[in-house]
Amino acid sequence: MKKHFISCLCMSTLLAGLLLSGCGQKENIAEKSSLAQQLYAAKTEYIGSVPDVGEILDLLSLPKGMERNENGMELQTDKEPYGLKLHLTWRGTEEKNGYENAVKALERNAYIVLSLVENAGYLEYEIHSSETTNTNILHFDADTAKAYYGTTTFSDLSKDEKTFSNFVEESEKLFSPS
Repeated sequence: MKKHFISCLCMSTLLAGLLLSGCGQKENIAEKSSLAQQLYAAKTEYIGSVPDVGEILDLLSLPKGMERNENGMELQTDKEPYGLKLHLTWRGTEEKNGYENAVKALERNAYIVLSLVENAGYLEYEIHSSETTNTNILHFDADTAKAYYGTTTFSDLSKDEKTFSNFVEESEKLFSPS
């Protein structure tokens, strides 16, 4: 009887240890999850899915000097090509080439969004100046992407997680600040 009790106690301790270590591994995996993995997990079929598109936009940080504008975002879902307009405010930065570097980062973000939202045809940024009433519109779509990616489609760039990860890594290099 004593052997049975000790055996059960050892098995219980072992099982508890395995369960607890398994939980810790999940937390570590989640902590180590790369931005590309998080973005790929947020991939969606429809531009009209506001929570999903919002999640993707929230994962992509805005460049220094840019912030979201009170006008938010607009979805164009009435006719193709379907698209998204994101309103931003340029607050400026003291960095050399600050605005140009911000535009590069926004272009990178646009191509990432377009690769993750299957029916998105374009992404526009309407950039409002914090000092004037001027606005600047940046438009990105498959045609503007051809300069970097050739005839590769956005869906090809996100066909699987590994391909998408490589695309994000390459985009970081292409659009790095000057």
